Amino acid sequence: MNDSNSLQELPLPGLREDNPRDFLAALGLLTLVTYRWPGLLPKLSWSAKTGYPQLTLNDRLPENWGVILWDLLKEWKASDCNPFGHEKIESLGPEQFRAVLLSECGKSSFHARFYPSLAAQIPHERSGRRSEFIIESANRSVLKGIDDLLSSTRNTPDIAADFSGTSRTREVTNTSRWHPAEYQSAAYAAADPKENKHCDRLTLNIFALLGLAFYPAVDTQRGRKTPGIRRIDRFTEFSWPVWSAPVGVEELLSLLHHPAVHAQNPEPSILRAIGLYQLWRSRKFCPDGKNDYFSTAQPAF
Repeated sequence: MNDSNSLQELPLPGLREDNPRDFLAALGLLTLVTYRWPGLLPKLSWSAKTGYPQLTLNDRLPENWGVILWDLLKEWKASDCNPFGHEKIESLGPEQFRAVLLSECGKSSFHARFYPSLAAQIPHERSGRRSEFIIESANRSVLKGIDDLLSSTRNTPDIAADFSGTSRTREVTNTSRWHPAEYQSAAYAAADPKENKHCDRLTLNIFALLGLAFYPAVDTQRGRKTPGIRRIDRFTEFSWPVWSAPVGVEELLSLLHHPAVHAQNPEPSILRAIGLYQLWRSRKFCPDGKNDYFSTAQPAF
């Protein structure tokens, strides 16, 4: 057993608890660090004082942990199990992801959770395929954007700096629009929003996509649904909790899917009893009738 003095607390001030993209990115980092260094028993928690998360590990990560994770992502990209190699999500069916899971291509435990979760985002509707989490359209593809970033030889993003909030922001494209800042209203902009490019920390959108491994498919009487997303009248709403006690992957799977987190009128006493100090909700909206975005989050209690 490791002495408590050997515990490492890795703060992640580049993320905010009230940002849906940042929340998913924290989940993605937890699941990838757990995969790469399972013996460190990584756990995730949030600070009610600062609003950003941290990882707690039972020993120290390598100094170059960000480089190691980037190399792992590139290794996956070059494999037959490349989780980003399908280009347009909305044109795929779950049977294609099932084929990958059944193939003998050296898939990992991460792939076994990530592929079913990704397939859950593309249920059939009368007008075609629609994603619960992932926003795609005819001229943009989230997976292709990530695949292109991993293929670039000009710049190697600094994952550690992105999560610490010290990296330089750069123009990003082909995102899932989980970051509320991506919507720029013409009413409040000095220039046409089309001329203002959204700048962000490049790798956070990759880790946010990896965070979908915590949201698998669930079969219901109304078809395949994704925990974390609920429909209210015409709206799609994403709910996520934040907590102060360090929680590992297995415990977190239960916590994120707890019925109290997704109740229409959550009971604060129940949420506090399961260790939560805040619950955030963000709605998907379409301001121009063409492009979907996730709204600025609102506290639910």
